[in-house]
Amino acid sequence: MQMSQIIDTDSEKLVEITETDSEKISDLTETDSEKINETKETDSEKTIEIKTNSDQIVEVTTEKTTEKTTEKTTEKTTEKDTEFKEDYESELEFEFINFEDKKSKLNEFQLFSLEEIHELRRDNPFLKHGYRNNYSFWKCTRSIFKLHNETLNIWTTFIPIFIVFGLIIYVYTKDKIKKSTAMDKWIFATYPFGALSCFIASTVYHIYECHSNKILSLFLKFDLLGIVLLIVCSFIPLLYFALYQFTNYRNLYLIIISVFGSFMLIVIFFFNGFLETRKKTSALLFSIMGLIGVAPLIHSYWLVPKSFFIEFCIRLVIMGSLYLIGVAFYTLKFPERWSKKGRFNIFGSSHQIWHICVSSAALEHFFTCLFCYEYYLDNYAN
Repeated sequence: MQMSQIIDTDSEKLVEITETDSEKISDLTETDSEKINETKETDSEKTIEIKTNSDQIVEVTTEKTTEKTTEKTTEKTTEKDTEFKEDYESELEFEFINFEDKKSKLNEFQLFSLEEIHELRRDNPFLKHGYRNNYSFWKCTRSIFKLHNETLNIWTTFIPIFIVFGLIIYVYTKDKIKKSTAMDKWIFATYPFGALSCFIASTVYHIYECHSNKILSLFLKFDLLGIVLLIVCSFIPLLYFALYQFTNYRNLYLIIISVFGSFMLIVIFFFNGFLETRKKTSALLFSIMGLIGVAPLIHSYWLVPKSFFIEFCIRLVIMGSLYLIGVAFYTLKFPERWSKKGRFNIFGSSHQIWHICVSSAALEHFFTCLFCYEYYLDNYAN
């Protein structure tokens, strides 16, 4: 009985121990499984976190790459935009410069009204517009090919320069003239010299008179000097060849005209108030110089053959008529005086008509001098 009781108690204890152990084992297994589950969960969470981190990294990298690509594209687009803008601005600037150049070229030879120029240049109140003003020397030179109220004044004395040179070549290549003495040739050459001086001085004056008042005053004096030389040199060949036999009369008239011409030069260059009163003074003095020639003309009626005298007078009448017609137009300011619309501002003014008449008269007188030269060679030359 005691043994059975002991065995029962031991078995009960064993059962209890096993139960407790099983409970412990189950607890352990449960805890372990829980731990494992927890670790799994934590691992899964970690993996999820890693995934999220990787996603974030991917997102960051994608953002960075997109930012870089957008930056590159924006840089490229901005570069293209700036290049396009620069090209466009340069094109606009080029077009603007071209426009300004065209505008400046159009305005380069701007013409002015009578009220806009200096009063020293207002010698014709009936020409209201077409004046150049304050041009440079180079601009004045180029303006001879432009239209203004001095264009014809320039060309009506510029072209005769070449005509006179052509006539000189024509005369000195003639057989009769070639055989004459050097003195005779020099005497005849005085008139072409006077004509060229007049034409050149007038051309230069009308080209550069718009530069400044100083240049205007200087070149006007040379213009008047050219007129004096033309008048004085007009008498020298006529008196020398026509009155060759009458030395005393010839020398007397040559001295008179030379003295009066010298007096004119002194007045032009040294009389301070001459430029202000040049119209009245020059008209008076030039008229006196012209009238001096009447005395030897009348006197020659009793000295030279009548046939020569008649033809000589006809030539002088033609020349004198051309001068008088020109002076009449110039003095009356016709036709611009009767035009209220400025029709003659550029073409057909009185000064231009006067130039044409003076140039024609000067060329006519060239042949009158040649006529006297040949008369002398036929009758008095050895």
